[in-house]
Amino acid sequence: MDVVRSLLAVLLIAGCASQSQPEHRDLDPLGAFLLGEAQQAYRSGAYTQTIQLLDSAEQYIPELADLWFLRGLVLSRLYRFDVSDSAFGKVVALDPSYRSARFNMGHNAFLQSSVLFRDGFRLALRHYQQEEALLRKAVEKGSEHAGDREGLASVLLQIGTTYGQLQLPDSAMWAYLQAIDVDSSNARGYAWLAAAQQAAGELEDALASARRSAEIDPDNLEHRLLVGVLLSESDRHEEALPHLAEVARREPWNRTAIYNLGRAMIDAGDSADGQAYLARADTLEIMRAEIEQSHLRLFQNPEDPVLWENYAYLLHRAGQDTEARRAVGVLRHLEQRAIASR
Repeated sequence: MDVVRSLLAVLLIAGCASQSQPEHRDLDPLGAFLLGEAQQAYRSGAYTQTIQLLDSAEQYIPELADLWFLRGLVLSRLYRFDVSDSAFGKVVALDPSYRSARFNMGHNAFLQSSVLFRDGFRLALRHYQQEEALLRKAVEKGSEHAGDREGLASVLLQIGTTYGQLQLPDSAMWAYLQAIDVDSSNARGYAWLAAAQQAAGELEDALASARRSAEIDPDNLEHRLLVGVLLSESDRHEEALPHLAEVARREPWNRTAIYNLGRAMIDAGDSADGQAYLARADTLEIMRAEIEQSHLRLFQNPEDPVLWENYAYLLHRAGQDTEARRAVGVLRHLEQRAIASR
């Protein structure tokens, strides 16, 4: 079971660190209206409409960093990373203090390196560290915006994960501890620290950190799953069973929960039911591998609507409907663009 990968996926799907708060300044009213409409379209997954509205808004507010930030976000969602980075670079040029632009450039580099196995983790780390410096400066000076402290903790978590990818576990754990120091209510910080402690074989410390994450965010199934896995690895199978069973019940597609529930049941003496769960986990592993391969093909050819359709289907079949809807949004964008070009 790869708790680290499971938790990493949560952060990457969750998105960005805190974004700059727009200053009160005079804006062209039509440009401001179009940008607001573009933001609404992006949130609803209407990517073609988002880009069209941004193109129109650019005629009126071309020097507004918020416009370029949103353009970077939608282009990243479409896996058009080079032009996404260019948009985020424009944000930084217009407003060097803008929150999240550097974080998202790091996110682009990290995501490509993770999926395509490119040597981009050090580039991602540089972007994250630049974002960290920006946020630390604001926090230390008392000039922080709402969400900056939470954003700093999120950046530190991603720095820790990047250190992990660079095979620097001590640096990764240090970054997780720094994130908790910045925001002691950050449940994800304790969960990621627990995963690092688990990898280091520090099961008791890992279990304590995992329990803390579940206390802070009791509705988060990832945190409850981590507690269950660590209990099982500590040979406390009876204690692990309620945690694993609850996650398996609420997320029947979660291969990690199903597999560990099966192992815990067998170790607790229920061999027949445990073997049934392991067989189901094997099926889910095949589905996971199919999704991973489909995702890889998308990174290699993000302009192919057939690949997006297949990816959305596989995600839906696996019960990952939120991600499936995002994939459908990209598919619709590509289909609409093809129609418009005829």
